[in-house]
Amino acid sequence: MKHIIVACSPGRSGSTSLYKNISEIFNKNNHTGNAYHHDIKDPRLLHNLYHSYKTKKDIKYLLKIRKVISKWKKGNCYVGASYSHILDEVLKIHKGNVKLIYLKRNQQDWLKSFVKEVKKFPWSHGNYSSKKIKKIEYKIAAFHYGEMTKKKWEKLSLKKKSIWFYKKNLNLFNINKNKSSKHIIVNTENLSSQKMTQKITTFLNSNWKSVKNTYRVNLSKIDFEDFNNEDKVILSRFYNNFDFLNFAKNPLEAEKYISNKIIDGFINKRTYEHSKINTKQFKNYLLNLKRTEKKARKLLNEKK
Repeated sequence: MKHIIVACSPGRSGSTSLYKNISEIFNKNNHTGNAYHHDIKDPRLLHNLYHSYKTKKDIKYLLKIRKVISKWKKGNCYVGASYSHILDEVLKIHKGNVKLIYLKRNQQDWLKSFVKEVKKFPWSHGNYSSKKIKKIEYKIAAFHYGEMTKKKWEKLSLKKKSIWFYKKNLNLFNINKNKSSKHIIVNTENLSSQKMTQKITTFLNSNWKSVKNTYRVNLSKIDFEDFNNEDKVILSRFYNNFDFLNFAKNPLEAEKYISNKIIDGFINKRTYEHSKINTKQFKNYLLNLKRTEKKARKLLNEKK
């Protein structure tokens, strides 16, 4: 695959599921490139840099945006809850080497989900949440594009702001799509179908084989309202890629997910604030694996 794949959406449209499915397609075809989602800081960083560029009118922020984008590599896929706002820069920097995917969800379903998300995580929705708390991410808004003043924007209801956000992301994609090498629109409602998985696979590389198992991450949700703000962040990060339906059907996949979290927690025990595993805990984990293996072997021998 000789292109950079950029997947855009307004968020709440299945970007995590798309990322997981593309990762599986890469693995199936022994592709050496990587798929990236929230495991890199680019989506949030690019939102904040764009906000600073538009509000402070300082070109240094645009140069920083270009620096981030210039590091993107051919053969990789960058799945973002947005990216639409920087597509023109992506296409200039990587001219002739970009394929675009747009995740499009039914507007009413998206609206309900997005509004709920803004209320749950106000700190991640600067320019949308009216709560007077420190924001860690600022999303694009109409005053960035000279469509209205910031004062007028702030008087809008969350619903009106959200509808603008939904339409603007799609509009920015439509403006830039024909500048790319190739593009497709993926409807969220069809994301887990075999037909759509095959379409995405062919889009990535016409010679590749598709995968049978597809992901629908976050199909079920913990009731986050029962937890405080700090715990909400911890839960959302831990279960970000947890496919409730698939893992309920196949507990072995769920076990693999948890095992990877444990190993990751041990590797990053010095840097993680939560979900970290110390050496003693990790040794006990390995010991329990050996005990489980012995029990499993004994059970298999009894079945013979």
